[in-house]
Amino acid sequence: MFRIFKGIFLVVFFLFFCVSFIFAEDITITTYYPSPFGSYKNLNIYNQDESTTPTFFTQALTRAGLLITTDYTQDAYTPGIFWSTTNNAPTRPKAGIYLRETNTGTRMYFGTSNNYGVGITNDAVVINESGNVGIGTTSPNSPLDVGGYIQVLDQVSGPPVADCNEASEYGRMVVVTGVSRGLYVCLDNGWYEIKPGVN
Repeated sequence: MFRIFKGIFLVVFFLFFCVSFIFAEDITITTYYPSPFGSYKNLNIYNQDESTTPTFFTQALTRAGLLITTDYTQDAYTPGIFWSTTNNAPTRPKAGIYLRETNTGTRMYFGTSNNYGVGITNDAVVINESGNVGIGTTSPNSPLDVGGYIQVLDQVSGPPVADCNEASEYGRMVVVTGVSRGLYVCLDNGWYEIKPGVN
């Protein structure tokens, strides 16, 4: 009789485990360093919850492919995604993507390093709560706010008319060197030339 109950228990337990595994949606992975089974090399997230409705992702979490959850603390920086190496200052991050929570919204930071011994040394790109992008500045006040020089690739001849003949091209700029040197800006009436000593 005991063997019969034991067998039934094992069958029920096995079926429960299989059903739970098949219908499971959330998986929590806990790792230890150093890993008891060696180094984990790859993490592949296969998620077929794509949708043509953006609010499924911008206003809900049920379809998040990779979700980082933390507590809200005003003006605090959150955990993010960081890169490191096993040598050359292995305890310092080489780059990272992280957030800052403010009372007006979130700001996303893309940081890089020019000194591996220190870690992340600059916030190369910042996107604030209004969607403004800052390059070289952490407080962008315009859709694109650059704190420093903007370098435009130059060419040796003036831009063709066909590259500035419709509204979607207005605002283009190009630097021309040589005989036709100057700055050309695409406006609603064609290319506007800004030449040294003339404008």
